[in-house]
Amino acid sequence: MKQVLLILSMLLTGFQHSVAQGSMTIESFNRDVMPRYLDYFDRAELTVNGQLQLTATGKYNLSTLQDKKSVMNGVVQKWPETLIVIHMDSKCELWGLSNETGNALLLDSWDLSSPKNPKIQGSKIEGTSRHPWFFYLGGMTYIDSNKNFDAALNAHVGFFLLLNRWDLAASYSEVVKGTTSSDVFAGQLSLGLLSKVYFPIKELNISPNIGGQLDLNMISNHSPATVTTLTPSLLLGISWYVGIGSLDLGFKIGNGATTLIGYTIIPGFGSKKKNKILTEN
Repeated sequence: MKQVLLILSMLLTGFQHSVAQGSMTIESFNRDVMPRYLDYFDRAELTVNGQLQLTATGKYNLSTLQDKKSVMNGVVQKWPETLIVIHMDSKCELWGLSNETGNALLLDSWDLSSPKNPKIQGSKIEGTSRHPWFFYLGGMTYIDSNKNFDAALNAHVGFFLLLNRWDLAASYSEVVKGTTSSDVFAGQLSLGLLSKVYFPIKELNISPNIGGQLDLNMISNHSPATVTTLTPSLLLGISWYVGIGSLDLGFKIGNGATTLIGYTIIPGFGSKKKNKILTEN
């Protein structure tokens, strides 16, 4: 638990640095930073989600922990946006920037060739990576001085970024309007299904997406008759992965047009990227 909290702290620190200083691209890192560390690393690249990976040379592999810390102090300060994974043949290290000392901190290490290593053999890690399910339940009630009231219930269930590309969710929403002095209410019940496919561009750390949504709406307006409509919509958007989540811009085009702008905070975002690296390599 302490390690999880420490990693989340590293991510928060990285986000603060990226906001204050601006994000460094992999191109600028390779141009401005890597030449200073060619004795220790011969390649720097990004994963799909923007995780920095460095391939170590023999000199780094043979260095003491104190020497590695001296090298990584400069690297993590130049790349505070994410945690950094070092590949050394079959072994890996995870480094971050300590918000207490401002220096590099070794968070974890593992051996990909070890059959007893729970980090790569554990079914929980593989299962979570392959089946990232979520469930959402929310509601709202409102009543004014004239005893008019609104009540709403919303629920979503589905998965996000399956195989790092696909979202799918089913939705349920119900809205009821009326007064406490009457037994006649107006309401709307909606059932929906939405899906999006992402097209990651790892060089830019962004992920455009396109998808569709189909909503079945049943409207009752103070009468026994219920009006049922089926509404298809086109979904377009783009996500920029930065800090501890993503900055999202989305458009929903159906009977009308809706624009959504927001920042999605993803708990364990650094750990998720780490797990993805372990299952991909």
